[in-house]
Amino acid sequence: MIPPHPPQDAPPTLASETPVTFGVPLARPIATYAPQPPHRDTHPMLLADMTGGQAAIDIALLMLAIFVTSMLIPVVGSITGLIGEGADMRHAIVILTIANGFTLMGAVILISRRRHENWAPTLGWCVPDWLTWPTALLALAIPYITILVTFGVTWVFFPDLFESLQNNPEKIAETMPRLSLPWLILMTASVGIYEETICRGFLMTRLRRLTGSVPIAILVSSILFALPHFGSQETIALVPLFVMAIAWASLTWWRRTLIPVIIGHALLDFLNLVTLYSQHSAFN
Repeated sequence: MIPPHPPQDAPPTLASETPVTFGVPLARPIATYAPQPPHRDTHPMLLADMTGGQAAIDIALLMLAIFVTSMLIPVVGSITGLIGEGADMRHAIVILTIANGFTLMGAVILISRRRHENWAPTLGWCVPDWLTWPTALLALAIPYITILVTFGVTWVFFPDLFESLQNNPEKIAETMPRLSLPWLILMTASVGIYEETICRGFLMTRLRRLTGSVPIAILVSSILFALPHFGSQETIALVPLFVMAIAWASLTWWRRTLIPVIIGHALLDFLNLVTLYSQHSAFN
């Protein structure tokens, strides 16, 4: 016998409740879940909350800071007596270079703080994992490999340029004094810190947001890194410097931290200068 139909005003029955059977039992609902979005890298260096226009403004502010400091640093040098008659210009260059670098680094921090209260990780000042330290050794090894390859290729295919490459240490010695150990450590550590923060931590990340391309950001930031060394070194020496800059930028982007390249940069400069001191009498 088939049970009678329920009255018309009977309340609806939810499938999650105990169903009332009228001939055919009701099935319980199947649990469903909203689809999960794919994994996204949300590291602060990606500047996910920054538009291309905002990145362009940040880069323009950095260019303005470079222009202003290039005007002010010589004035400060004259006032303090570092520049002028009787002054040791080579020591002045070291002191003013460090002052200029940290002034620009301060400008970079101020620009970053305009948009990010926690600015340090956006510039790569973070240690993500244990791979940071082996990567620092890689950052130190790559320049030496690049230099050796450049020497070999130049010696085989461009013998005329090989002589100028050999003269590069003497050209460096023309503008660099022989520093005491504390000054040498201070200078190489300072250069590693502010050059990497400005060029890789700030400029490269903004260029990526502006262009939307990591390779373009790495390429342009590496060119801008190599250009200031023009004049203080032989032109052919800029080739390994440029390749080294590309490698350091790639390592920074891969590990999402500046720490390995800062360590590699500082150690490279320190070891190179110690070697030059011992091998070339031009330093005094």
